[in-house]
Amino acid sequence: TAVFGLAGVSGVGISFGAERIYDVLEELDLWPTGIDQQLRILLTAFDQESHQESFRWVCALREAGIAADLYPSPAKFKKQMKYANAIGVKIVGIMGSEEMATQSITVKDMESGQQTKMELDQLIAKLSI
Repeated sequence: TAVFGLAGVSGVGISFGAERIYDVLEELDLWPTGIDQQLRILLTAFDQESHQESFRWVCALREAGIAADLYPSPAKFKKQMKYANAIGVKIVGIMGSEEMATQSITVKDMESGQQTKMELDQLIAKLSI
């Protein structure tokens, strides 16, 4: 708490506002590198099982240096696509039971609407360009 101007105050039960955290990160130059990297792909899932598989894929994409994210929980497809449009992501990865059976993902180009199936190594190669 001393870093935030509250020396000697217990940290239990205290809440810090986003502005203070932002100011400290800015002042101490602690922002993670690549934080401004634009999201390349958003992964989606239809149920808990496909969500877990999407999580495995998003981890692999991130390890390859690709800015990837996963919709927080399985939800209706329309809701997930509405979110993808709202954040302006250009590529969406769709994971369902068919994709899991073939160890692939359906990749949708949000601008053209074109969809293709890809394996993980193909997707990494495409997004690494």
